[in-house]
Amino acid sequence: LESEGVVEQTQGSSIFSDPSRSSVIAEYMAPQPSPDAIRDRVGDPNNIIEKYDRSLKAIQTDDFKLISGSDGEVNLYSVGEVPNENNDLTSEYPQVAESLLEKLSNWSSSFDSSNFSTTTDIDSATQNRLEDLGYL
Repeated sequence: LESEGVVEQTQGSSIFSDPSRSSVIAEYMAPQPSPDAIRDRVGDPNNIIEKYDRSLKAIQTDDFKLISGSDGEVNLYSVGEVPNENNDLTSEYPQVAESLLEKLSNWSSSFDSSNFSTTTDIDSATQNRLEDLGYL
């Protein structure tokens, strides 16, 4: 969408506009700051940074939350039953997991792909500031 020369970077609608909705979907495109920025700043003594370098999509209903990672990992949790999402229920409720994964896939495929560049020309002062903040 483009409005007055500004390109919108979000897709979807307000979760408050449809009280009859059956689920809420969220998407996490990439870790910020980047794994390279974290590694440069503090290192990776336990070799775990790469595990978190993935995108995530989640769908939550009144009863369950399913999280799907770009690395193929899928986890299903019971909402409110076990705190901190410690008990993956994918093997106990495979039909629920499959159904939610299909809804998530249908949601993802319902959007037009956007073509954007991951490179941007920025001046050296801005680049230095972003590096100081850990974004580059």
